[in-house]
Amino acid sequence: VCGGGDARRVRGWLMLRVRQLFNVFGARTEQTWFDVVARLDAVGFAVDVECETRGVLADTVRFPVRTVPRIQVEPVGDVKGQMTALAETAPRGSGADLVHGHFGPRVLHAAPYLMRGVPTVISLYGYDASRLLRDPCWAQRYAWAAEQGAVFVTLSEGMKSRLLGLGIQERQVRVVHLGVDPEEWAYAPRLAAPTPRFLFVGRLCAKKGLATLLDALAGAEGASELDVVGDGPLRSKLETQCGTLGLRRRVRFHGERPREEFARWAAEATALIVPSVVAPDGDEEGTPVVLMEAQAVGLPVITTRHAGNVDVLPDESDGQVVPEGDALALAEAMRSVAGWSEAERRRRQDAGRSHVAQHFNLRKMTDGLAGLYNELALR
Repeated sequence: VCGGGDARRVRGWLMLRVRQLFNVFGARTEQTWFDVVARLDAVGFAVDVECETRGVLADTVRFPVRTVPRIQVEPVGDVKGQMTALAETAPRGSGADLVHGHFGPRVLHAAPYLMRGVPTVISLYGYDASRLLRDPCWAQRYAWAAEQGAVFVTLSEGMKSRLLGLGIQERQVRVVHLGVDPEEWAYAPRLAAPTPRFLFVGRLCAKKGLATLLDALAGAEGASELDVVGDGPLRSKLETQCGTLGLRRRVRFHGERPREEFARWAAEATALIVPSVVAPDGDEEGTPVVLMEAQAVGLPVITTRHAGNVDVLPDESDGQVVPEGDALALAEAMRSVAGWSEAERRRRQDAGRSHVAQHFNLRKMTDGLAGLYNELALR
């Protein structure tokens, strides 16, 4: 390890050379993963990044960021043979004590390291533990990586269970929550506006569930309003749905906005709504970071019983979680939250902030990864 175990120690950790593998690194829409890697570098790990696409944020870091060719694979009958051939025909210079691939397809780029016995972590975040596993070839690629010694990191126990169902050993699957830095998100709880004004932030794709939210808004009593921050392939269809439901004056589509504006949107909202559903192709969420950011600044949230969403809410969240795809239940939750007393709203705000700071803290996440890195490197 590190040239014979001579690496320096910080806070009891061996500061390893860790190579981070990405499809896209440094895109503003993927800033959570960027923040995680930047913090690992900040605490003393020797980080470098290999990615297929370099985003604008990549130019702001001091550690090396290199682009690598995209690896395309087709369904085959002999997946083990395919992976072995890939590992043997794509040699890499080492220079790393450990490799961490982000999202399941990074098992392709990690293959050469796995074949050389380099400790390897593969983090799964959502679609790669749901839609991708509908393809038996991907399930076999994960199993191949596990046979070579890879350890998988998931965001929830549910995601972990799916990997165990593939035959991967429990010792090779760990749950490490995503997180936000409470110091970055200043806690500023506010009273709700007289006219309920809800907020949706996310990509306009099927699993985000905005279609259900629009149905709920149309069925809700009163003149509730909705701000939609984000863009995506379903925008035109969703705008048409607004017209059909008579919501054009109550729903505002703002497109993608800088992350720095989130606190302003939150300050004007009654609640953030994250109405996630399983998409027709099987795609699911992992654990939406926007749920953490909202509660960190003091904005109450409403979400569905989907993937890891509920984990982000504290126990004191009755009435804030509804079945996915249920517009009537979602409309009732919106009415309930809008009707909270000042004292009840503040109690929920305090509970949300405390829960995120304790359980979904970027600093604790970094500690968890650092501990895992050291455990694997010192085996």
